Amino acid sequence: ELHLIFDIMKKLAFCLMAAAALLAGCSKDNGNETAIDYYNGSSFLGTMTVTYQSTDYKTDNVQVDMSINEATDGSNTTSMTLVMKQIKFVPQMPVVLDITIPGLTTKSGTDGTTTITGNNIIPLAMGGQYPLYKITNFSGTLDTNGVLSYSMTVGSYPVTYKGTIKK
Repeated sequence: ELHLIFDIMKKLAFCLMAAAALLAGCSKDNGNETAIDYYNGSSFLGTMTVTYQSTDYKTDNVQVDMSINEATDGSNTTSMTLVMKQIKFVPQMPVVLDITIPGLTTKSGTDGTTTITGNNIIPLAMGGQYPLYKITNFSGTLDTNGVLSYSMTVGSYPVTYKGTIKK
């Protein structure tokens, strides 16, 4: 009878190990996941630098929220929207704003890093469009370590940002 109990325990242990291996194989990281898939809906904290009248103005702890918009026309394309939260581009700016950058184009590489590009984008702030501060030459990356970095020109002002996933 003791021999039968040991056989049952060995089979149970084997089944538990097999189930654990199966569950591990079903994890979110299947080797094909890209940074854009993994970090969709995330927030990042980082440093924004704006060049104004030949002076660089750095602002730390700038939060940027990211979201992905899947195509609804069957084209299998995605676009990204970034929202820079509560920012002043320069200290002289009289208000703090949330700036939305819609319609960014994304492309994922074989290493999972996503490149982000855009040009001639009208940003949104305070409930409306701001064509005077059109965004040109947007170029950035989102890597699999949760680092978002980009550069762009806002109106005529160069802006860079580098942040990491907000924990």
